[in-house]
Amino acid sequence: MRHEAQAEKVGDVGGTFLVRLTANGKASGSPWVSRFSWTRPYASALAGILLLLRPNEGRYGSSEEEEEAYTATASTKPVSKEVVSTAHQQFAPLENFAMMRNYIQYLSIACATGAILTNAAPAGFQLPARQQGTIQGVNLGGWLVLEPWIVPDLFERAGDGIVDEYTLGQTLGHDAAYSLLSSHWDSWITADDFGQIAAAGLNTVRIPIGFWAVNDLANGTPYVAGAIDYMDKAIGWARGSGLKVIIDLHGAPGSQNGFDNSGRYGPIEFQTGDTVDNTLKALSGLASRYSGDTDVVTMFEILNEPLPPTVNLDSLKQFYNDAASTIHDSMPGTTIVFHDAFQGVGYWNGFSPAPSSIVDTHIYQVFNLDQLQESIDDHVGDACSNIGSLSGADKGAIVGEWTGALTDCAKYLNGRYKGSRYDGTFDGNSGVGSCDGLSSGSVDALSGDQKTNIRRFNEAQLDAYSVKSGWVFWTWKTEGAPEWDLQAQLVGGLFPKPLTDRQHPNQCSQGISSRL
Repeated sequence: MRHEAQAEKVGDVGGTFLVRLTANGKASGSPWVSRFSWTRPYASALAGILLLLRPNEGRYGSSEEEEEAYTATASTKPVSKEVVSTAHQQFAPLENFAMMRNYIQYLSIACATGAILTNAAPAGFQLPARQQGTIQGVNLGGWLVLEPWIVPDLFERAGDGIVDEYTLGQTLGHDAAYSLLSSHWDSWITADDFGQIAAAGLNTVRIPIGFWAVNDLANGTPYVAGAIDYMDKAIGWARGSGLKVIIDLHGAPGSQNGFDNSGRYGPIEFQTGDTVDNTLKALSGLASRYSGDTDVVTMFEILNEPLPPTVNLDSLKQFYNDAASTIHDSMPGTTIVFHDAFQGVGYWNGFSPAPSSIVDTHIYQVFNLDQLQESIDDHVGDACSNIGSLSGADKGAIVGEWTGALTDCAKYLNGRYKGSRYDGTFDGNSGVGSCDGLSSGSVDALSGDQKTNIRRFNEAQLDAYSVKSGWVFWTWKTEGAPEWDLQAQLVGGLFPKPLTDRQHPNQCSQGISSRL
């Protein structure tokens, strides 16, 4: 079936314009709200294009009713070569807007100045099918790989001197550690969490797991195996909730970054001895185990946050290639996700370990004093500044970890027994302010200004990080870190529900909110 659509500007309220859609001669019930300032012509033009592409959808909603390509009608008003070139440069890098390259010459930039977007592309001209697959997800942090700041009570109950999963097993011994861990695995994330995640409008969960969960690789180490059984459950729960899964190898033998979230805090010994070979064995074991679950496990993250210069980048690239091949031996065609190793997504242009690859970058604004001292306007600006680098990636790109946090106050965030930069208790920093209510507390107990600022920051990041392949928030739940707890922020109104809701629209001058 071919579809004809028109989009007509019917109002302009405070720089946000209303567009009424007519699809196949039938008008939409109410105007659609564009999230673009009327003074931003290219963004405004793109908003109109998106409306033409999605004539059977509600306001930024999704529909399974129509998947065919649409025929767009657009003005044949001449556009200057300079306008076409500028629009091409701005939008061509965006993978889901690749159609811009094909028909920008047929679209009227007049829609940005108030004209009606209407009539007639060349005979037989068709737009591509509606794009699918933007990742809108959340991490299940602190579940199958422990982190002291996510579950501080567990670590405190375990005893002194325990700073990571390695020292947990080393200190308690296998049986006591297994008892503690299995109780945690049973209760921290359940099928109900998956239902809540889906109800929030998310479509993906990223699930960290350590190498020691797989193929008896825990043998001869203090690590305690058993988490893999809960990955099995998670995949079933995801299937039942309509969610997709990114399996994320979060900890490698020897530790790829020395962070407690790699399983072992301390020296980086990945790439020494047999650590790379054993990492490949872990990946092979995971891929083989879930080779029949590719309807749910659609992405596989090779390794979380390898840290140069101790991790050699040339050797890392070879590992990425080998890891992709290893995964595809059991799961051919699965999208390979690889971390940018803190180099930025642009560094990886020209490199892809597999035909279907996504580079993953993690964006936080709380781990250096300069950013902690910024105003909320500056934090928003920093978030929006990532649009260019994400757009410029020559492959898929996601922000696989980000948060609403504006401080590093969460208890044990910088490691157990370590303080916070924000209040001056970490490494002798001068500090910025108080961590009261932020070190351990609830969303409800936050001040009005704190709630407003977190909501603003979340919205800006959603807009900025949606320009390419999508985003995955860190993390779903915590024991008492309100700046990081998505479950609590949804309940408290600090995170948009639906995802397109904006209390603070148009924060990014080039943001593309309708991409959500």
